[in-house]
Amino acid sequence: MFTAHGGDQRLVERLLAFSGALGAARTPQEIADATVTSGADALGACTASFFRMEDGELVLVAQHGLDPRIVESWRRYSVDLATPVGVAYRERSPQFAETRDDVIARFPAVTDTAPDGGLAAFPLVVRDEVRGVVAYRFAGPHAFSEHERSLLSALAAQAAQALDRASAHERLGILVELSDALSKTVSVADVARVVLERGTEMTRADTCTLYAFDDATRVLELVGERGVSAEIVERIRYIRSA
Repeated sequence: MFTAHGGDQRLVERLLAFSGALGAARTPQEIADATVTSGADALGACTASFFRMEDGELVLVAQHGLDPRIVESWRRYSVDLATPVGVAYRERSPQFAETRDDVIARFPAVTDTAPDGGLAAFPLVVRDEVRGVVAYRFAGPHAFSEHERSLLSALAAQAAQALDRASAHERLGILVELSDALSKTVSVADVARVVLERGTEMTRADTCTLYAFDDATRVLELVGERGVSAEIVERIRYIRSA
């Protein structure tokens, strides 16, 4: 619980409104949208952006107030670049820069698109996994007091928890759909199809294999696969149990 002091009272009230917006969001995309829109309003930021990791790259999934040219330039880029979002992701720690010169000195990859003022970038971490990174830019120099940094970190933690909640809700929905689909299967082929389709969706796996075990021969036989090359399929079609 944070205690407001003087001008911090208004900030706390805006953060409470942000918490309400997160509570109303149900999907990861809705949470990303609330984090940039309500978050920017709560912090008095002029722009906000929300990135997720996909195939080693940071992908912009939500933004508020960004110039279209910046959106196009930074829609997708390597996590290894020296950007506030990239560093926040790699180091799993908040990044603060109070002036444009500070931004350019610490994050040279954004020299051409650096804001005129300060910025803050936060990794959204749940159980040691970075679920996303949110960044806020300010119109002018912005000195982050220790108290404000604590409040901003609490905001990021709320967004991370909301993402975790939404992911759990999505997984539950997939399990319900899987159970319903399996109840309608009538053959091994049907079961394989359902498990492979729903399983890869639920786990976001690139490949998936399904085996049937023959008690008589003690052999595992591949009955379905997804994303596996034909060459590998031939090599793993049968696996003899010890």
